[in-house]
Amino acid sequence: MLGTIIVREIQEYIKSKKFLIGLFITVALIVLSTIINVRDYARRQQEYLTVSQKKESIMPRIYRPPQVLSVLARGKDTKFGNLITLIPGSIEATTNGYMDRALSHSKRLKSGLTAIDYNFVVKVVLSLMVIFFGYSSISGEKASGSLKQVFSNSLARDKLLVGKFIGGLIVIIISLVIATLITLIIIQFHSAVKLNTSDWIRIILMLGVSALYLTVFYTLSMFISVTISRPSTALMVLMQIWLFLLFIYPSVGVCIAKKWYHVPSEKEIRLHIGQIAKNIYGKYGGSRIIQFDSKIHEKVEDIPLGEYAISKYNIERNFENALNSQSEFSQKITFVSPAVLYDRIMERLARTGTAELEMFFSNVLPYFRTLYRENLFFSQTITPGGIISSGGT
Repeated sequence: MLGTIIVREIQEYIKSKKFLIGLFITVALIVLSTIINVRDYARRQQEYLTVSQKKESIMPRIYRPPQVLSVLARGKDTKFGNLITLIPGSIEATTNGYMDRALSHSKRLKSGLTAIDYNFVVKVVLSLMVIFFGYSSISGEKASGSLKQVFSNSLARDKLLVGKFIGGLIVIIISLVIATLITLIIIQFHSAVKLNTSDWIRIILMLGVSALYLTVFYTLSMFISVTISRPSTALMVLMQIWLFLLFIYPSVGVCIAKKWYHVPSEKEIRLHIGQIAKNIYGKYGGSRIIQFDSKIHEKVEDIPLGEYAISKYNIERNFENALNSQSEFSQKITFVSPAVLYDRIMERLARTGTAELEMFFSNVLPYFRTLYRENLFFSQTITPGGIISSGGT
């Protein structure tokens, strides 16, 4: 009996207009967004490879490589910037551009499709389709009176609910798998995207997390459908819950975090840096001028420029870390939102979150010290975490 209910539910969902419309929208968005994201990644990857071979008569630059799984979950990979320039008296505390602006040939599309990816399609489009699947699963049969006829055949309520749940969930998973396969086919056909074993494992985990995320919304839809008799009322309630969990609640969390989690103002940062400069140069008599060239070999702590650069960098990085902590605080406030949790997990799996940026910056200060100690400001060096490209000999 349970199997019969499951098969019937699957057949009804597949034949329904809402399934066909939802699947068409999902496939269309997946195809367009994946093509755009793959081409964007290919451009970024090519530019990264190009700058690794380029020699310039400039100060060292650190380039952050693009993440291959950003084609699935863009996260913050394209928002942070990819370039840091080092000079003897200053270290940039934030990535401030995209590769070399003079070199870059990327012409990123400004349409909304640039913000759409696999993560977005699952989080928004498929979760909305799940709601339209589940809202009338029980309430619709209540309103039509067919539920009474079903129970008149001595069918247990728990079997009916389990059968409907499993049948609907199978259709949802099928939709998710179709979207995932289309995405992977497009990725595999592009020569610039090369996935290793670790990447495939992460993709499988992303698929599992996406299935779990949609299951949460389908369970919620079934619950509302059971408790509310009128389908129109059930849909209205579910839409309000969906809007709250995906958009309103996360926005409220950001506002609360900005109000309660203190971050120094830019004015305070400038005053702090000014005081540091005054103290450092005062220690050296305030009039010492450093002529830096390839013949000087001094320890970094003996050079005012280097000491000032490191102190300034630490202050500015502390400010950036405070901003990141504020963002983390807002996410902790909104941890009950499935959408917020889903975004965090997907960014972590795709390596497109703040954690990867912090790992990148962990190499900056040690390398700056090495440049000073060994006079490598006018050489070309490759280091873990980025490519340092400067004037060649």
